[in-house]
Amino acid sequence: MLPTETNERDFRQDFAYAIALCLSVATVLLIVSAILRATTYSGTSVREHIELISQGAANVLTAGLMLATVAALVPLASQRSPRTRPILIGTLIVSGLIVLLTVFSVVDVVTIHIPGPNSQESVSVVLSRGGFKDRLATLLPEVAAMLIALVAMVGANRLGNFVSGSRGSADFPPG
Repeated sequence: MLPTETNERDFRQDFAYAIALCLSVATVLLIVSAILRATTYSGTSVREHIELISQGAANVLTAGLMLATVAALVPLASQRSPRTRPILIGTLIVSGLIVLLTVFSVVDVVTIHIPGPNSQESVSVVLSRGGFKDRLATLLPEVAAMLIALVAMVGANRLGNFVSGSRGSADFPPG
């Protein structure tokens, strides 16, 4: 290989790594911001704190950033670079947190937390009527975030070879 080709390949790998690192750090900062913002409200219940954290930390933006982190690391997959392993582990953890928070939000909206028009709660989801369309409009972005975060988890697992998903088929070698 020519030295210029090697330098170009190294640059691309370093740039892909830098992108993945920046995206994962940005996502963690967004989540920390949501936690700090939720803890500024005093006199609210634990459920309301978790709801606020979920609204700020588990959304399509944060899940999309985790998926973009995995996508940035795809060019480095063939080398199985040890420096990508911490980013992939972090992606698994943060994406798992996003999934847990979205599951909480979905269960919360479906079961108990659609406030009435005369609600006295200090923190609430503002819905005009609380009907089926309102609940669906609240749930769809949550489900979208959960799906994106799940894809990011699968991709990070696959790139990092953490848990094998092969079923031992003779047609396809594990990889």
